[in-house]
Amino acid sequence: MKTWRIVSLVTYSVSLTLVAFILTTPLRYPDFIIAWQPMVVSLTPLLVIVGLLALRKRWPHHRFSAALIAAALLFIALTALRYMAWPLLAVAFLALLGMFVASRVLLNAESQA
Repeated sequence: MKTWRIVSLVTYSVSLTLVAFILTTPLRYPDFIIAWQPMVVSLTPLLVIVGLLALRKRWPHHRFSAALIAAALLFIALTALRYMAWPLLAVAFLALLGMFVASRVLLNAESQA
């Protein structure tokens, strides 16, 4: 359960930081024309991970694991198409791995109870 909280808190803090960065860009660079596409695409993994965090409580482990694999394949496709950078892929994989481990621990805890 601790791992789940850590993954959730890190994801929410990174999402708030990224949204704040995107929203304050016009204030920091007033005469700069902003390229919105890379910023919005960088939100895709974050939105998927936040959505998966909400779905874990409603789905069983096997369905959640399939969703994690689908998300990983989506992230790999975004990286292959050059919409997502390698460091962002690495961070997304770490979050997916943390969610898988936490989901597995929750499954084991539920089966022992």
